[in-house]
Parts: sequence; structure tokens; C-alpha cells
Amino acid sequence: MIPPPPRVDGEVAVPRGMLIWMVPLALVVGVLLVPDVNTRLLPAPAAALILAIVAVIMLLRGVPRLLVLVPLAGAFLPSSTAGFLASLFGLGLVLLFVAWRRALRPLEALDLAFLATLGWSILSWLANLGVETDLWALPVYVLTFWTPWIILMVGRADAWSASEAETARRVWLALLLVQLAPALLKPLLAGPMAAYLVPLLPLELIGIRLPGREAVVAAADSTFGTMLSAHHLGVLLVIGLTYLATWWLLERRRDLVLLGLLLAFVLLMADAKHVLLTAAVVVMPLLLMLAWAHVGRAARRALVVGLLALGIGLAAQGRRLVLEVGEAGLWRPIIGLIGFNPKVQLVARTYALMADGGLQTWVGFGPGAYASRAASSRATEVLYKEGGRLPAVIPAHTAPSYGSAVYDLYTAEIATTTRFRSGMLTNPFSSLIGIVAEHGIIGTVLLVVFFVVLARRGLSGWRNPQLTPAWRAAGATLFVALPFLFLLSIFDSYFEQPDVIIPIALLGLLVLVAPARGELAEAPRG
Repeated sequence: MIPPPPRVDGEVAVPRGMLIWMVPLALVVGVLLVPDVNTRLLPAPAAALILAIVAVIMLLRGVPRLLVLVPLAGAFLPSSTAGFLASLFGLGLVLLFVAWRRALRPLEALDLAFLATLGWSILSWLANLGVETDLWALPVYVLTFWTPWIILMVGRADAWSASEAETARRVWLALLLVQLAPALLKPLLAGPMAAYLVPLLPLELIGIRLPGREAVVAAADSTFGTMLSAHHLGVLLVIGLTYLATWWLLERRRDLVLLGLLLAFVLLMADAKHVLLTAAVVVMPLLLMLAWAHVGRAARRALVVGLLALGIGLAAQGRRLVLEVGEAGLWRPIIGLIGFNPKVQLVARTYALMADGGLQTWVGFGPGAYASRAASSRATEVLYKEGGRLPAVIPAHTAPSYGSAVYDLYTAEIATTTRFRSGMLTNPFSSLIGIVAEHGIIGTVLLVVFFVVLARRGLSGWRNPQLTPAWRAAGATLFVALPFLFLLSIFDSYFEQPDVIIPIALLGLLVLVAPARGELAEAPRG
């Protein structure tokens, strides 16, 4: 059984009661059943059984509202179907039990932004129906893109009690922290032991060569916890670190520091370079902005001096690299390689298709028609697929414009050679390109407005003294996570990966139903 939430005057960073039963389950899934996500995933029946157990636990607590957490559990399973099936389950619950309550409440700015964006998706689909989109384009797109956000927007309309909200927050945190168990123990129990040395790979930048380097490099993508990908685990670890760091700014606790160090170590083990680069560009500046008012003058001066030194060092290294490349004449082949990069080609071709100022420039090619995961999963005629992963009832469909842009950008040869290069930097998959191409300029602006309003709600939570430190940190994390997600979406279809997007959307739900200190203090223990 899930233990009752703690009182305000005794908040714990680690939800120990939950971890007692989550850790063994995570070790079974992440070490025994799925030791390598590249060769085998969790069978669908096993994933369904785990989700059923989670649903039964929530029902035994006598709070059907907490069934909305089933999608969160599905997001942390190494299964290609669990996240989507759990999302459908959660969507059905909120529409069945909560939608009528949402209809009775007045609309706020966030609701209006959400409805405008969702409505625009439907209009764009209708405008392109029979040309770029078909009947299945919209439902598949809703499943892959909109479902978590619908759960967020409808689920927040229900009357969450302080006890339920606190339990949901602790489940969210426990599912993230439990990733430490398989990540740190799998190399010891099942190998490869070289995974423990992966965090040392950055030392090669300063000329230190690691012993057994080949084995260390081969182990770089073997740390995935219980998730589908080491990169996806890296995204959630950055979000978890943001949560612990902002909590620590409000409440200087040593257990938060210890947990943060462990998460940081596992993040380096996962070796998600593009995630780390994006975090450096987005997360670190936003964290510094949030931390500025919570550190003393000495710390501020140290930060400024450190950032200046880092900037000067990076500038010097960059200048040296540019000079070396120029002197060696390497700039010509580098530019050539960039020009043939499939992702660069997709951007250039998409721009060419949308630059004429016609219907697609403003309305887009329609949801599920161009570059989104919904579009690429059905475009089996032009994109290499090892096998159909959609149910047989959903037919293949390639929009003419999308087919003209990607016919040569993801062939069998490209797919099979991904292991020799960075798929994130070269494969023609990008949620950001999909958002712009499928919604057009107007729809993209509406979508950005929705996420800006949601991020501002997170920032308001961070600044709200009526919330406890743990809940204020949730608001700050949402504020940081959304721009982080947008920049990440350049690299891959992160907006449509259930194991990434569901935890972020559920965090948004928690921020919107956050209980005040007084409400938490009165929450019952049983």
C-alpha cells in the first residue's frame, strides 16, 4: 500500500515507503527482463500486468482520481506500447469522470490557449483532408501528441485534495528516483562494468586517455534504467536534478545534495551528449536566474567570475579550433557533410515547401501529415521501417509533400549505419519541424503561447510563498522543463515520446493542483 503523505513539518526528500516496493520491481524490469533495450523490449503482456497492478494499488487506496498516474507508470517501462496504451487509459478516465466538471468551470487563460491550439489542429486537418491528411491522421496525432496534454488540462479541473496531490507528487518523484537502482546496480549484476567509467569520458577533452577506452565507449548507451532509451533517461534525470536543485535553494538539506550527486553520476553514465548540451544552453541559465535571489553576494560574485572564466576559456578553445580547421583546409569537407546531413536537408526542404506564402505557410500540412511521429510511423512507403508497429486497422499513409521531402533521407542503408554515427544529429526526425510544418505559422504561434502560459504558471508556483519548498520546486521545474523540451525537440520527436512527455505533462498537472501549506498541514495521515 502507498503510505500516507507526510505533514509539512516533516517533508522527506525520498518517499521511502514507495521505494520499498518500486526498487525490486525496477531491478526485475531493468536488469532481468530487459538488460538491453537495443535487442529486446518488455513484452506487451508483462507491461500490461505491471500497469494493472499499479491501477489496483490506486483503487485500493479508494481514490479513483489517482488512476491518472497509470500513464506515468507506463512512461517508465521499456515497452514500445505501454506508454501509448496507458495514455489512452488515462485519457478515457479523465473524459469519463472529469470532463463534465471541466465544462462547469469558467475558462482561464491557460484553457483558452489550449482550446485555441487544439482547435487549430482540427481546422488544419480539415483544410488538408483528402490532400495531405486522411481520416486516420488526426486520431493518430491526438494519440501521439495531444493525449498527455488533454489529461493535464481536463484532469486539473477535478477537485484534488491535499492528500491526493501530495501522494501524486511523491509517486512522480519516486518513479524518477527509482531509476537509480537499475542504473547503478545493473553493471555489477549483469554488466558491462565499463559503464561505471563512462562519466570519465569527458576527461579525454583535456588529453587524458582512459584505459580500456573501447569498452568504455561501447558501454555509453547501456544505462537506461527502466526506460526505452539512455537519451530519454537523460532528459528525465536533468528534470530530476532541476527539481532537487530548486528544492535545495529553498531548503538546504544534505539528503537533496546526495540525491543530486547520484542523479548527476547516472546522467553522465547515460552519456546523452545532446541532452547535456541542451541542458547547458537552456537549463543552466534558467537555474541561475531562479537561484540569483536565493544566494548571497559572495556566491553571486563567484558565479559571475566562474561564468566569465568559462566563457573566456570556451572562446579561446573555439578560436583555436577554428584556426586549426582553417589552416588545415578542413572547412570545405565539413560544410559538405553538413549540406548532406538528412536533418539539415529536411529543414531546407521544409522551408522550400512553406516559403511561398500559400495555404501551407499559414495553416500547415495538417496534423499527422508531415514530420511528426504520427506522420513518420505511417509513411512506410518512403521511410525505412523494420516492420509495422501500428495496429493493422490503421493504414499506411504518406502525405505527398512529406514524401517529396524525405524519400531519400531515411533508407535502409541510413538506418543500419546509425550505430556508426549520431542518429540524434543526423536522422530526419524532429518534433519542432513537425510542429511548424503541420500547424503552419499561425498554429505554431498558438502552440508556443499555450506552453508559455503553462510555463508562467510554473514560475508563479515557484514564487508562491503559500506553497511548501517541495511544491515550489515543482513549479520551478515545470518552468525550466518546457523550454528544455522545445530545444530538445530539434534533435528528435521528443514531443511524441511517451516516456519523456508524460512525466512533464503530469508535472504540469501537479503544479496546477498544488495544495497550499495550510491544506497540507490538515491532510489526514491515513
